[in-house]
Amino acid sequence: MPYLDLQKNSGFNELNMDIMTSNTTGVISDGLHPSKLGMERLATKITHFILSL
Repeated sequence: MPYLDLQKNSGFNELNMDIMTSNTTGVISDGLHPSKLGMERLATKITHFILSL
């Protein structure tokens, strides 16, 4: 069964964590929640995965 492993394939890493995550105001990196840029990257990965099924 195909699956999308975003833990390994999201592109988030320790080198880009400050720009890929943000708090609810979008101002400060929180290391957990995707920022606008992070959400765009995840959306692209998820879209490509779904279209590949």
